[in-house]
Amino acid sequence: MASRPKFHWFAHLCLISASITIIAPFLWMVSTSFKSETRIFPKAGTPPQWIPTADKLDDQGRRIVRILEGSYAGKQGIEISAHEGDRHEIVVDGDRVALWPEQFEVEQRLGFQWRNYLVALQKMDFVNNLRNTLFICLFCVVGTVISSGLVAYSFARIPWKGRNVVFLCVLATMMIPYQVTLIPLFAVYRSLGWVGSFKPLILPSFFGVPFYIFLLRQFLWVFRKICPPQHV
Repeated sequence: MASRPKFHWFAHLCLISASITIIAPFLWMVSTSFKSETRIFPKAGTPPQWIPTADKLDDQGRRIVRILEGSYAGKQGIEISAHEGDRHEIVVDGDRVALWPEQFEVEQRLGFQWRNYLVALQKMDFVNNLRNTLFICLFCVVGTVISSGLVAYSFARIPWKGRNVVFLCVLATMMIPYQVTLIPLFAVYRSLGWVGSFKPLILPSFFGVPFYIFLLRQFLWVFRKICPPQHV
C-alpha cells in the first residue's frame, strides 16, 4: 500500500509533463502573436523568447540600440536611419557610425504588440470571412444531424435484413482516398454550375457523411445498452 501514493505521484508527474509538452506550441503561438517582427526569430545562439518585448524608443521615436562589435562595443546608441539589407546609421557618443544589423541589437522592454491583431484584421475582410464561415458551418451541422442521424438510427435501433452488410459498405467508402474522388467531384460540380458557390461545401452534408454515420451509430448503440427502453 505504501507504493500506491508513489505511483500516483509518478503518474501525475508524467501526465503534467505530457500536458506541458502538448500545450507548449499553443503558448508559443500566443506569445509570438504579441511580438514585434524583429523578435519572432531570435538571432543565432540566443534562446527563444517566451515573454513578448517591444523596442526601446527615445523621445523622438527612434530605436535605442546596443553596439556589439567594434570600438563602440557595449555602448548605447540611437538609430537614425535604417535600410533593409544595408548598413544602419547610428549615433554613438555624438559620432555617426554605419553598422550592419549583426553588429548591434535593439534594446528591449517588456511590452505587447497589440497592434498585430489590428493589422491582421485590417489586411483581411474579417467580418465577411466570419459571416461566410458561420453560414457554412451552420448549414453543414444541420444537414449532418438530419441525414447522418436518420441513417445511424436505422443501423443502431431498427433490425432489418442485411443491416450489417450495408453498414460495412458505408464504412468501406471511408477507405477511398479523397484524392481519388477529387477530380470526378469537381467535374460534377462544374457541370451543375456550382463552382464558385457555397453549394459544394454545404449540400453534400445533407446526403449523409460516412464518418458521422459511424459516430452516431456507435453512440446510439451504446446509449441503448446503458439506457434500455422501458416498456409499459
